[in-house]
Order: sequence, then C-alpha cells, then structure tokens
Amino acid sequence: MSEIQTQIERRQQRALEEIVRVTNRGRHPLFSPFDVVSVSGRTYRVTIRSLDERRNSCTCPDYRTNLVGTCKHIEGVLLHLQQKYADDLKSLAAQKPTTAQIFLQYAEDITVRVSLPLPRAPELRALLTRYFDADGCLQGAALHLMEQESYRAFVTLAGATVERAAPEDEAYRAPALPAPADARAELEKRLQKVRAGFEFASKRAQLAEVVVRGGFPEEALRPLRDALGWALSSHRALVGDHDPSAEPPSARVIQAELVEPGYLADDLAARAARARELTEPVSPQPTGARADEVAAPPLSAKSAEALIAVVREIIEVGQKRAAEKGL
Repeated sequence: MSEIQTQIERRQQRALEEIVRVTNRGRHPLFSPFDVVSVSGRTYRVTIRSLDERRNSCTCPDYRTNLVGTCKHIEGVLLHLQQKYADDLKSLAAQKPTTAQIFLQYAEDITVRVSLPLPRAPELRALLTRYFDADGCLQGAALHLMEQESYRAFVTLAGATVERAAPEDEAYRAPALPAPADARAELEKRLQKVRAGFEFASKRAQLAEVVVRGGFPEEALRPLRDALGWALSSHRALVGDHDPSAEPPSARVIQAELVEPGYLADDLAARAARARELTEPVSPQPTGARADEVAAPPLSAKSAEALIAVVREIIEVGQKRAAEKGL
C-alpha cells in the first residue's frame, strides 16, 4: 500500500469516528458546499466536486498541508452522501451541474483547476479550454502552483465563472457522539514516515521556489513554514516515536531532541530557529491600529531564497542520516 493511500485511509477512519454533523449549503444534493462539524466543535466548509476523484476541497488546515488531496471532513461528507442516498447516488451524480468552478487543488501537487464538465455556453467553454487542459488543469506558467493569496487575483478576473451557491440547508446529525476508537491503525514503519515527511518538505520547498521566481516572494511564507515543519519533524521521527507534520517544532524541542544529541549542527539549528521566527504567521491587527505599526515587513526575494536554502539543507542532512541508518 502506498503512503498516500495509507494517509487517505487514516482520514476515512477518523471521519467514521469524529464527524458529527453535515449540513448541505448548496442547491445540489451531492455537488455543493457543506458545513462539517467534528467532535472538536469546529466547523469547516467542504466543497464536493467529485465522488470518486480527489477534486474536493476543505477549509481545514490538514487539507492544505497534508498533500494527499482529502481530509476527514471531506471523507465525512462522502460517507454521509453514500449513507443518505445509497441506490440513488448514481442517478444524482449524473445530474451534475455544469456551472464552472475555478479552484486550488491540494494533492501531491498544488494546481489551479476548473471543475468538469465544462459549461455548455460556447464562449465560456472556448475561454476555459484556452487555459485549461482536458483534465481541467491550468496549462503553462507557474500560476498552477500559486498559493491562495496570489490566486485571488486570478479568481477576480474569472468573474462569473466561479459558482456562488445560494443557501439551501439540508442537515444531518449523528444520533450520538462516536465512541473513541479502541486504538488507531498501527503506526507506520519509521521508514515510511521519514521518507514521506522529507518528500512533503521537498514539495513545499519547491512550491516556495516557484512562487519566488514568479515574483511573489511574500506568498512564499506559508509553503516555507510547511516545508520547515515537515523537514524538522521528520528529523524527530528519525530519533523517536513522532509523526512528521507541517508545524515546525519549537526551538526548545529542536535543541533538546536534535542539537544536544548531535543529530543537527548548532549553526543549522540556529538558522532553522530563525527561519521558524521569520515564517511565523502575523497576528491579527488590534482594532484601531495602523497597518504600518503592526504588520511585519514583506519578505524579499533574497530573504526567501536564503530561507529556502536553509530548508533544503535540513532536508538533505535528514535524508543522508536516514540512508546511513539504513532506515
């Protein structure tokens, strides 16, 4: 079983155990936005575009950072639809709306896509086929790897091609909170975790490089922080029972678990700590404060390139250590 499939199945299991409410906020019973509530009490918005391909999206942090194209909220909606419509699912799927949606797909690669099938209107179809291939992926320039902030400009230009669904509630509630699972699926072997973590780190670093080359260094902060998190947490997975993730470990953890035992050089750890500091999300501005009083200066291309080099070095050191250990 591939690492991606393992990650997907893990989220399917969590959907079974943790999703408590699904509410349809669109016009179509299947292909609509849904509000999803889990046992944590948090609500996220899921948009369903396909029942059998990873073309759906969610506003949760896991979907944007796991690079597997799904999350427990998406899987929870798909499970709910299967249970609710059962034998009618196929006929409802055949009635898929042809209103176009242009969206960011977070999977193994991060791409700009248009929903399929394309609208029947000849002029709109001609416009979309000029820029999107037969699979619905934006062709050509590095736009296909833009983060959400830069992509908003593209969506604005698209205007009416982006679907705006009107609310039409259709609620589902679990009869009771799911009981905790007796145990999670068996932990993956260290080799799988470490290789996958460094691979995710490399992909996010590559995204940062593309965005910087495209002239948007300020948009590289998010992928840079994700890359740093995957790289450092994968180092931790080499030496202990940890799961790699997109959130960078604290400076204290890096010092205690990686520097003091000699797994990470002092100077590289110091540069990693500085990178963590520079990529820290900016706190919301206080009411009444001027933007120039609280906002951090934008990241320059030179600074972004230096941070990418630090992340690349951390990845290379980790991959070399893994190879030497025979993991």
